[in-house]
Amino acid sequence: MRRFIVFFTCLLTVTAASLPAASASVLDQRNDFQLTYGIYGGGFQALNIDIDFEFDKTHYKADMRAKPFGVLGHLLPWAGHYMTSGTVKKGVLTPSEHDRISAWRDDQSHLTMTYKNGVLTELKEIEDEKGKPVSEIVPVPKDMHENTIDLVTSVLDMLVKTSDKNNCTYAQEVYDGRRRFRMTFKDEGVTTIAPSAVNIFSGEAHLCRMELIPLKGFTGKPRGYYRIQEDARKKGELPVVWLGRAWASGPMVPVRMMVKSDYGTVLMHLKAVKR
Repeated sequence: MRRFIVFFTCLLTVTAASLPAASASVLDQRNDFQLTYGIYGGGFQALNIDIDFEFDKTHYKADMRAKPFGVLGHLLPWAGHYMTSGTVKKGVLTPSEHDRISAWRDDQSHLTMTYKNGVLTELKEIEDEKGKPVSEIVPVPKDMHENTIDLVTSVLDMLVKTSDKNNCTYAQEVYDGRRRFRMTFKDEGVTTIAPSAVNIFSGEAHLCRMELIPLKGFTGKPRGYYRIQEDARKKGELPVVWLGRAWASGPMVPVRMMVKSDYGTVLMHLKAVKR
């Protein structure tokens, strides 16, 4: 279950009759909103995710917090916090800093990636075991990070481009602090999401198939969100996400997601929007 928590949290960092294209970029106006998602397996909610978005033509920021839902929180004492910020210039999103914090009981792992003019300049890891933090600057070979962005910036960039072009087909090379890969989305057309008791969204949305293509740093058996993808591939279907507009003039955001696994089908549903 921890792998699913990380997968849905990271692959995140929103209806008109036919999803008309916006007359201008969504970056031309200020966008501040919060999305809340529920992760469901076997008909029960296992995880809650809150994501705060803030972006316009000069800057962007995404702040994601995830934790197990309900009684599962006592059985699975994990929490995740992911933050990314950067600048926007002529429609190009350039990261400044990416933070990833994962806590398991009293132990905490914190990774910070610092950029200058879009180039990764420092990778810092802080391991805190029972109140004893140990900080380490990790050297990163140039061929691992050159011409890459962080995963959250990649997802937000895809959402901006989908909002502007009404097509989610997208590819971008990403470095996540461990591995380099190409993050791809393929638009497979517009579908209709029926009203549901667990999802506030209904209407037309783009169905987008996701695939992480390994480039460097992938050794041994698949792990993390790459393992989840490969497990889904064995089940005959790569992970898919539906993108739609949660309000008529809003940007495209994930409104539903589905991953097949050995545990059955795991779904993400949009539960709430705050503007």
